[in-house]
Amino acid sequence: AQIGLFFSYRALHDGEVTKVASAIGAITPIITLVAAYIFLAERLGRLSILAFIVLVLGTIVLTHQSGKRQKGWFKFAFASAFFLAIQSVIAKYIFGEYHFISAFSLMALGAGIYALCLLVFSKDVQKQLSRKSKQRTRDTYWILANSLLGGLAIIILNLALKLGSATQVNALRGVQYAGIFVIALILSEKHSRLLDENLTKKSITQKLFGIILVIDGVILLALST
Repeated sequence: AQIGLFFSYRALHDGEVTKVASAIGAITPIITLVAAYIFLAERLGRLSILAFIVLVLGTIVLTHQSGKRQKGWFKFAFASAFFLAIQSVIAKYIFGEYHFISAFSLMALGAGIYALCLLVFSKDVQKQLSRKSKQRTRDTYWILANSLLGGLAIIILNLALKLGSATQVNALRGVQYAGIFVIALILSEKHSRLLDENLTKKSITQKLFGIILVIDGVILLALST
């Protein structure tokens, strides 16, 4: 998981947040579907497969953009999607064999060790943390708040993996794009880089259609459970 997150942050460094999140949201469930079929013998019903297809299509519609594109970030987004998909399949297997709290605690311990290694061995991290300024202190609070929200999201995600299908859970990751787009739209006046394109009538129509597909996919997924 930490390798997947590393590549996702690397992709965010080079590309816009909406593009990166959408690409990861579209690729991750496809890789998960194949991996869960091979390693978990996971089989979806017809309605679940339809929901999966609609969710992925909705994410692709939301992701697709015409015009000039920056492609440097995509390889990192793909690597992130691959490792996150494999991690979710492994996590699903572990949760099936062990108690949720015990398994999740061990996985969280691994994440802590990874972060500690970065702190100890990365000179860039040490250099950034050694700087003192009001802006640096404010940024630290934002980082901590982001980490707390991310930690809560990871707990909920892993609980969903424990209770449901790895393929269906990862298909729902595409839903995050709608939230990201709305938040980016709200904050775009002060932070214009959050939006990756001009909001023309065509792009708004496309995004609305993609959101409708995602909503339909969620409804189908709910009906299939």
